[in-house]
Amino acid sequence: PVHHVGGQHLINELYLRDKHLLLTMAENLGRDDQIKLDERIKDIMDAVSEALDDEESEIKISRWLPGEGTTELIQEAHR
Repeated sequence: PVHHVGGQHLINELYLRDKHLLLTMAENLGRDDQIKLDERIKDIMDAVSEALDDEESEIKISRWLPGEGTTELIQEAHR
């Protein structure tokens, strides 16, 4: 969505496989795995935020399970 008339708007969408944290393909993770995932998402968000160097950027990271398309099965984090 464009929040300012005349403001530039750009969306980049990437699909990446994390080679640092390998979790089971399960809808619900165990407590320890969920903590690891939350920490990994924070690390990725910090790296992307630093690379973008733009305080107004919106970052959304999702854990996607292959073969699942419903939004309730996609865990998201926003900043």
